[in-house]
Amino acid sequence: QSKGSKWLHINFLHTDNPNFTLEQFPTMILELNEWHLGYDQIVKDTRGSDVCSVWVLCNADVDSLAAARILTYIFRADGIQYQIRPCWSYSSLTNLLKTEEAQELRSLVLLNLGASRNLTKLFQQEMLTTDAKIYVMDCRKPVHLANVHAGHNVVVFWDESQKKSELPSDGDNLSGNDSTTDEDDSSSDEEEEDNSSVDQYSDDGEAEFDDEGDIIGKSTENDDSSQTEQSRVEEDYDAGDEDNTDDEGLDNERKRNGEEGNSVSAKRQKQNDDDSQTTEEEDVAGVDVDKQLLSEQIQPMLTPGQLHQQRRNRLRGYYSGGTYYGSPVAWMAYKLAAQKRWKDNGDLLWLACVGLSDAHVHSRIDKAGYTHLSMDLKTSCQQVFPNEMVDRVDKTIYAESLVGGRNNNGNRTQVTLSDNGRILAETDYRFFLLRHQSLFNAMLHSNYVASKLQVWNHQGKQRLQELLAKMGFPLDECRQPYAFMNPHLKRKLRDKMSEYKNEYGLDNLEYTSFQRVTGYKSLMSASDVAYAVAALLESESPDSFHTALEALNTKAIPSVTGEESGGSLVNGGALVGGIGTGLLKAIQLQSKIVSTAMSIVERKAITRLRHFRYAFVACTSQENKDSLFAQESSEKKEYHIFAQPLALTRLAHWLMDMHRENGKWTGNKNRPLVLCAENPLTNTYLVVGYEFPDRQGLFLKNHFGQHFQMTCTSMQGSFRLDSFDSHVVEIGAKDVQRFIEQLHYLMDSV
Repeated sequence: QSKGSKWLHINFLHTDNPNFTLEQFPTMILELNEWHLGYDQIVKDTRGSDVCSVWVLCNADVDSLAAARILTYIFRADGIQYQIRPCWSYSSLTNLLKTEEAQELRSLVLLNLGASRNLTKLFQQEMLTTDAKIYVMDCRKPVHLANVHAGHNVVVFWDESQKKSELPSDGDNLSGNDSTTDEDDSSSDEEEEDNSSVDQYSDDGEAEFDDEGDIIGKSTENDDSSQTEQSRVEEDYDAGDEDNTDDEGLDNERKRNGEEGNSVSAKRQKQNDDDSQTTEEEDVAGVDVDKQLLSEQIQPMLTPGQLHQQRRNRLRGYYSGGTYYGSPVAWMAYKLAAQKRWKDNGDLLWLACVGLSDAHVHSRIDKAGYTHLSMDLKTSCQQVFPNEMVDRVDKTIYAESLVGGRNNNGNRTQVTLSDNGRILAETDYRFFLLRHQSLFNAMLHSNYVASKLQVWNHQGKQRLQELLAKMGFPLDECRQPYAFMNPHLKRKLRDKMSEYKNEYGLDNLEYTSFQRVTGYKSLMSASDVAYAVAALLESESPDSFHTALEALNTKAIPSVTGEESGGSLVNGGALVGGIGTGLLKAIQLQSKIVSTAMSIVERKAITRLRHFRYAFVACTSQENKDSLFAQESSEKKEYHIFAQPLALTRLAHWLMDMHRENGKWTGNKNRPLVLCAENPLTNTYLVVGYEFPDRQGLFLKNHFGQHFQMTCTSMQGSFRLDSFDSHVVEIGAKDVQRFIEQLHYLMDSV
């Protein structure tokens, strides 16, 4: 195993004792080898109940849906009644728990939501009974300390992406909002009270929400009006850092050590002339050690106020370090199932592959993290589906044995077996939905290929056509649906691409991917499923959540008909219903992302400030009335697909990849990006902040959560900081420009 995968070797804690409870644990943080204990507690609390006492609440992403599929499978196997509910925001969570059904709950499973919020307030507000437990599987980090030290009501499934040594100890002010009950330190608290609103996770110090989820902010209109002209400054600012080193005090210590060493050596020389030098060195070393121990023992004790200040600084550092993502919850759910008796279930393994691929395509995991987890799942694939040749030798079937006949000539007819359901962990190209559209469009709409070849301009498209020509692939064949492409060309695609990719800067064109055999020999990529389900999830359909959840049905395959194809095919047939509709939507969405990015760049709609860039994404769905997104509702013509966080995230990463490769956003021009997407249905803007990594595949901690909260609390307006992602905020249309200006001023003053 590699150095980073040592935790894959697990010593499980067996709990054959029927009287075992989680209350026997000192803390409700369950590490990898203890995850099955949380499931055992759910089974114990709910078995024998006549009512549904388990709710599974899912966030709106593919990873959460895949994890829900895994958990509900093992719930059904153990006879546990459950319900799956969508949960889009923190306010929707509280609204769900206000219903009468919630009073019967014994177990509440949160998937990709809640870890960064103070969940103990749900018990304090009597939304949950004291017998209920909340089980949190969330990739969002850091975890709110109130959940870590919540006693036995909140159980957190802990992965290795966040070290337990980073956690501050239990005590007051777990929200990090600088509130205190220490009378001795009250004066210092008052002095620093004005700077205490930097934590996006604080609850006692959070901005107040009204019934509609709007923040009630403070008025600073005078400050806003006096600084309006500076908001569009596009100059570069360079600030020098001065490194000061102070080594004073070291010389005095060396002198004292030397004087004491000389006096001791003189004594030893008078006592024993023969061994004077040896004894002298030993005593000098002994004196130095004694002095060091003595200095450590006589260090001045800190006052209670100083200790409190140290703890407060540690809390601030914990919350202000930025948000990031850990292991996908689908992978966590599969590891939990593997610790029980479902390790060899191929359907659950496939769902884990889809969840990991979703985190990869939506940039919630960096290159190193994806490589590490993909190698883990690849090992599981090889265990569940052994070597194909060995497997076929063991399962060889002949036609004569099926009909009971005998061939006198000794020649037998071998029956070819279907590999339906087999999962293959192989290298694949970074092409977009290659198996479901043409090779040319798959390369043209690929983030990696498009950014490397700069296909948004005429020269870039010519380079792409030149690459295909050198490979010996006629352009007419490349524009055909891949399923109908010349089989000879498809067979030599890998060899030709390997021969010419370095010449065009496509060094990292391949990555470890997961494909599953569907039907007889058709392949479906896990990343293709992730794109398709995400497109279904963010469609305008009122039942989009359940449609996306059903599309993850591992037994379903794309329907093959001759109608409603829309010109896009999969494996030679049209896509209709379920995953097929999702693939069509994903193709149209990617095309919309590319065209919108080109429009933003051509209009020079991106404004650069000192600390970030920002751009407004206006509603343009009227221009695309023929798309599936616009056809879903004839009454609501102003549906804006980019008013959804997943689609807006992909647009942001397309823009960042584009400008990283052309060098315009590198070096001292490196800035984070803020996108403001219009939502005409609610007359608001969805504002999302993204950190800009220097290299593709890296991930930086996001600090926009604390900046957004500071901005909302420093001005009046209509805001909603209700998302489980702290770097997402919904703002009233009339306040969005002032919000951007105030954000710039506050970041400039920090």
